[in-house]
Amino acid sequence: MKRSAILWAGLLATVLAVLAGGLPNAVAMAAEQPSGSGSAAASDAADGTHGGSEGDSDTGAASRTTDADGADDAPAGDPSAGKELYWPLPWSGHATLIYDEAIDQLRTKGASSRVWRSRASVEIRSQPRAEGGHALSWITGDVEIAFISGIDEDEQTLVRTLAEAVQGLPASVRVDAEGGFVAIENLSELGAHVRRIVGAMFDKSLKDALARIDDPDQRAAAEARAHDQQPGILSSLASDEILGQQLAGKITPLLFPAGGGLIPDTRYEWQEAGTNMLGGDPLPLSTAFELQRDGGANGMIRALHTRNLDAEAAEPILRASMRAHAIRAGVPEPSIEEITRSIAGIRAEYRAEYLIDTATGIVHRLEVTKTSGAQGVEEIENAVLVLREAIAVAQAGEQEK
Repeated sequence: MKRSAILWAGLLATVLAVLAGGLPNAVAMAAEQPSGSGSAAASDAADGTHGGSEGDSDTGAASRTTDADGADDAPAGDPSAGKELYWPLPWSGHATLIYDEAIDQLRTKGASSRVWRSRASVEIRSQPRAEGGHALSWITGDVEIAFISGIDEDEQTLVRTLAEAVQGLPASVRVDAEGGFVAIENLSELGAHVRRIVGAMFDKSLKDALARIDDPDQRAAAEARAHDQQPGILSSLASDEILGQQLAGKITPLLFPAGGGLIPDTRYEWQEAGTNMLGGDPLPLSTAFELQRDGGANGMIRALHTRNLDAEAAEPILRASMRAHAIRAGVPEPSIEEITRSIAGIRAEYRAEYLIDTATGIVHRLEVTKTSGAQGVEEIENAVLVLREAIAVAQAGEQEK
């Protein structure tokens, strides 16, 4: 494959991965409310301020549908039928939430596959902010990684190095008064830390590689090339932007349904403008969210959030974006054939399933599946968070004494 084709395939893979796992936005969820409802949640959801994340998002008209029989599926005689369901923010009563995390990743191309999995703990500590909202400290620890197939030793070293770089390092997350994601406030410090560790790994690998080159001139040329390429490699792996997308992609799904405010057994559908990492026009996404009563668990509600790329509408945008990106980057403009090959079979899909305790607002289980692909290559990540322990504010105060 030509080097330029590999470059464009890699860039497009990044674009699709961001769309599949980027920042979810709780926007335009409550259009077409029942007549006279006067719901504050409706206006909040419509302007993107309720339980979501700031970012590039735009919406068309949202629609609300009920079950196939045309009625909200509430128990007979239930006075709450057709009404918005709210729950408290988990941080209002709990200082710390601890989850067990399991992530499985699969990449397939034809008959070949690459599979690895990780297991970790996630601890989320909360403190109220004087100016409103909460400050969350998001800490990943006890990381265990297993490489199942198709991953060479250099890639294994890189994955382990990146995992170790962030293990135990708190991400400082600011959420607003409605529980929505605002920002990762220490992203620059996190990025600098990760780049130092990954840079040290590259330096060691380079030293080992140079030691195997006997010819002094070839060794000097290889060292010069490596030093020229290293900043770009570090930027592509651990720039603040890339690291921020990766961390936000893990954090925002848990925050997304904060506070509720929607009608159970009702499906909300809307259009969203997804981030285009190539710098062109936003990419069209079809998004849906619904709450489902969980008949087997008292006080629990299930929720489903999906977001899919409209591939047909995205194709001309990607074609124009790839050409414009080449001009800005000062690299040869891709040919029509290269573009056509790169975007063949594009897909980016996101699916998040929740089990939420409506008495506390705590998400007891979250399963997120992200799928992206093009050119016959498919990448699937399945991540599951299961609540291990919730430490109440009063309990946390007792432990500190």
